[in-house]
Amino acid sequence: MVVGWYTGLSTVSAPSWLDNYHDKIASGETIATAINYANSQTYLYNNVKNTHLCYNSISALSNGDLPDNLSNVEDNNNILSSMTSKENYGKDDVENVIKSYDSSFNKDKYQKIISDGFYLTDVNTGETIKSKSYIDYVLKIGDYTTNSGYTIVLDSDDKVEAIYDNTIDGDFEKINSENNSYFSISNSDKEFYLNKARASIENSDKIKNEEISFYYDIENDKKGAYVVITLDEGKNENMIEFIYDI
Repeated sequence: MVVGWYTGLSTVSAPSWLDNYHDKIASGETIATAINYANSQTYLYNNVKNTHLCYNSISALSNGDLPDNLSNVEDNNNILSSMTSKENYGKDDVENVIKSYDSSFNKDKYQKIISDGFYLTDVNTGETIKSKSYIDYVLKIGDYTTNSGYTIVLDSDDKVEAIYDNTIDGDFEKINSENNSYFSISNSDKEFYLNKARASIENSDKIKNEEISFYYDIENDKKGAYVVITLDEGKNENMIEFIYDI
């Protein structure tokens, strides 16, 4: 079994994804279940969910006998399991379902991100299928993306399989009382961090693309800037990432 990604992979979110994935494997689940579990969490950067598993058989790697320092991993709360109605939902129903669960939910405060999702390839037959896809509603605070939100898991027919509440409790009284500028990003802010990243590139003439985003880790009350610079190196492109604390 080989697990890979079919797009670029964020070094900001990859460690958290791998922690979730490895913990689920250690609890005795199969590789496919561990991937879907890791993909069902909310991350600052969602390209970690663009996963591809190639296999000749899908099995567990552990019998679930965990060391003392690793507790059993519990699934995040699937809000569908707490609802009396067990009807089948499509992806267009999701916002109303979340609203019925959380009356304060306001989609305008969230960034909607659709991930192409999780693919499986059976190396015995060469057949590739889409196993799951994901929709994330990621909380935005001002110009910052956070690691709090809701994750929707869709099956191969785009039917809603689960809706996970991945929201994080934070000091929102403090956050809401801050001056608006605390979570605002100016053009000069963007240029400052882009220039820092550019200064680390030896062959600046090869820069093909630059991306910058800003994140706020609610759990750790930490802000940061994330810069990705793509270099054109002939037949290949080289993506270089920079992470700056703010």
